[in-house]
Amino acid sequence: MVVTSFFHQPSKEERDIAKDLEKIMENLENGNALAFHDEPLDEETKRLLQISLENSMRLAKELAKKKFIPRKQK
Repeated sequence: MVVTSFFHQPSKEERDIAKDLEKIMENLENGNALAFHDEPLDEETKRLLQISLENSMRLAKELAKKKFIPRKQK
């Protein structure tokens, strides 16, 4: 699930974010990683966690783009 965001990413980056987010959520759901006081998280909390992770990934990519300066001449 891709959430509409304020960040404008090219389609390849959108796919990369969606794929990475899906892997993260699958890894968290396997076992009992998503639990609070030994009780599994409800669907709404999982959805909010997913949205938060997606926004963090988008922001990290945007900041990395701004910091990266290719060296064209040495």
